[in-house]
Amino acid sequence: MYENSFDTAGPELRDHESRHLRNRPGLVSDLTSIADYLRQITQTNIEVVPNGVNVTHFRGEPAKPIEYRADDRAKVVFIGALADWINTELIGSTAAICKDLSFYLIAPEYKRKLGSMPANVKWLGSRP
Repeated sequence: MYENSFDTAGPELRDHESRHLRNRPGLVSDLTSIADYLRQITQTNIEVVPNGVNVTHFRGEPAKPIEYRADDRAKVVFIGALADWINTELIGSTAAICKDLSFYLIAPEYKRKLGSMPANVKWLGSRP
């Protein structure tokens, strides 16, 4: 699906993406095909983080956490489990650089403790 979308993206879209994504310290993608595409247009390091998710469970429009109401900043949201394969140090260092964003972690601590994080990282624990 994504490969075909990339192949048919017009020059305006590619230029827009390139201008907004170039010169970033790094980007993250869950698909190798997206990472390969972004490498071509940005000349930026792209980290591929495989995704393991039950898509059916997350379909629809769930209620937003009440914690979002008092926070008008753009949000980066992680939903999953804080397992040993989750790079919490990367989350913390990214949040320290991106102080204009709020990072929300909706996850139980599973074989990994979150540890000390910048103030813009909010751990909400497990949610239905």
